[in-house]
Amino acid sequence: MNRERLVRKQTYITQRQNAAIKKIALQKKITEADVIRQAIDAYIKPLADEQNPILELKGIGRSGSKDGSKRHDYYLYGR
Repeated sequence: MNRERLVRKQTYITQRQNAAIKKIALQKKITEADVIRQAIDAYIKPLADEQNPILELKGIGRSGSKDGSKRHDYYLYGR
Protein backbone atom coordinates (compact mmCIF):
# COMPACT_ATOMS: atom_id res chain seq x y z
CA MET A 1 0.00 0.00 0.00
CA ASN A 2 1.27 3.49 -0.74
CA ARG A 3 1.69 6.17 1.90
CA GLU A 4 -1.49 8.17 1.27
CA ARG A 5 -3.21 9.57 4.33
CA LEU A 6 -6.06 7.30 5.35
CA VAL A 7 -9.56 8.48 6.24
CA ARG A 8 -11.77 6.43 8.53
CA LYS A 9 -15.12 5.31 7.08
CA GLN A 10 -17.73 3.16 8.77
CA THR A 11 -20.44 1.27 6.90
CA TYR A 12 -22.66 -1.79 7.07
CA ILE A 13 -22.10 -4.77 4.80
CA THR A 14 -23.96 -8.02 4.37
CA GLN A 15 -22.88 -11.27 5.99
CA ARG A 16 -22.11 -12.59 2.50
CA GLN A 17 -19.82 -9.62 1.80
CA ASN A 18 -18.15 -10.02 5.20
CA ALA A 19 -17.48 -13.71 4.59
CA ALA A 20 -16.05 -12.96 1.15
CA ILE A 21 -13.75 -10.25 2.52
CA LYS A 22 -12.48 -12.59 5.25
CA LYS A 23 -11.87 -15.41 2.74
CA ILE A 24 -9.98 -13.16 0.32
CA ALA A 25 -7.88 -11.68 3.13
CA LEU A 26 -6.86 -15.15 4.31
CA GLN A 27 -6.08 -16.34 0.77
CA LYS A 28 -4.00 -13.27 -0.10
CA LYS A 29 -2.49 -12.94 3.39
CA ILE A 30 -3.53 -9.29 3.64
CA THR A 31 -5.78 -7.41 6.02
CA GLU A 32 -9.51 -7.14 5.51
CA ALA A 33 -9.02 -3.37 5.25
CA ASP A 34 -6.60 -3.91 2.35
CA VAL A 35 -9.15 -6.14 0.61
CA ILE A 36 -11.73 -3.37 0.90
CA ARG A 37 -9.30 -0.66 -0.28
CA GLN A 38 -8.26 -2.78 -3.27
CA ALA A 39 -11.90 -3.41 -4.17
CA ILE A 40 -12.66 0.32 -4.01
CA ASP A 41 -9.63 1.12 -6.18
CA ALA A 42 -10.67 -1.52 -8.73
CA TYR A 43 -14.15 0.01 -8.87
CA ILE A 44 -12.96 3.63 -9.10
CA LYS A 45 -10.17 3.24 -11.70
CA PRO A 46 -12.41 2.53 -14.73
CA LEU A 47 -14.63 5.46 -13.75
CA ALA A 48 -11.63 7.80 -13.57
CA ASP A 49 -10.35 6.47 -16.91
CA GLU A 50 -13.71 7.26 -18.55
CA GLN A 51 -13.26 10.90 -17.54
CA ASN A 52 -9.71 11.14 -18.94
CA PRO A 53 -9.96 12.47 -22.52
CA ILE A 54 -6.37 11.54 -23.34
CA LEU A 55 -7.37 7.88 -23.23
CA GLU A 56 -9.67 8.51 -26.20
CA LEU A 57 -6.51 8.78 -28.30
CA LYS A 58 -5.76 5.13 -27.65
CA GLY A 59 -5.99 3.37 -30.99
CA ILE A 60 -6.45 6.57 -33.00
CA GLY A 61 -3.96 5.31 -35.58
CA ARG A 62 -6.28 2.40 -36.36
CA SER A 63 -9.27 4.67 -36.89
CA GLY A 64 -8.19 5.73 -40.35
CA SER A 65 -7.51 9.31 -39.19
CA LYS A 66 -4.19 10.51 -40.41
CA ASP A 67 -4.30 13.92 -38.76
CA GLY A 68 -4.30 12.97 -35.07
CA SER A 69 -1.12 14.91 -34.34
CA LYS A 70 -2.54 18.09 -35.89
CA ARG A 71 -6.17 17.81 -34.77
CA HIS A 72 -5.73 16.28 -31.31
CA ASP A 73 -7.76 19.11 -29.71
CA TYR A 74 -10.66 18.29 -32.01
CA TYR A 75 -10.48 14.58 -31.21
CA LEU A 76 -10.09 15.18 -27.47
CA TYR A 77 -12.38 18.13 -26.88
CA GLY A 78 -14.49 18.48 -30.03
CA ARG A 79 -12.91 21.80 -31.01
